[in-house]
Amino acid sequence: MRSTPERCDAMPQNATAENSSVPLLDSRAALAVAALSGGSSVTDAARAAGVDRSTVYRWLDQSPEFVAELNRYRQEQRDALRHELRGLAADAVKAMRDLLGPDAPPAIRLRAALAVLEAVGADSPEPIGSLHPEDVGEQWSSRDLLRAIGGVG
Repeated sequence: MRSTPERCDAMPQNATAENSSVPLLDSRAALAVAALSGGSSVTDAARAAGVDRSTVYRWLDQSPEFVAELNRYRQEQRDALRHELRGLAADAVKAMRDLLGPDAPPAIRLRAALAVLEAVGADSPEPIGSLHPEDVGEQWSSRDLLRAIGGVG
């Protein structure tokens, strides 16, 4: 079973877990989260944070606060992208309307319109994961239990 996870957060003065809905990561962990959510590799995120990459791997495997914050960043990015794509949906509808005109090759316009419509919700993306450290910790406990009894994990 897992030992107590090494925490990567440090509470500033006067802050408590009860009055903060967002985990307060130390500056190194926050830099790693920002780098990872921006598409950096673990090695590059570690370099940006000034830590060894094994530290970032440990945070990813043992710190629910770190993973929840990374998930929160990824969710915000996904939400922003979806917002932009929804703005394009009106253009996609217009493109489909333009298919009735003689100026555009219908097959090309139709494919582009369908691609935009798909991007704004016709498909179902994989869930990012929990935004709450407690839930991440519970998921990991279940995973570890399955591993311990020889199940899938």
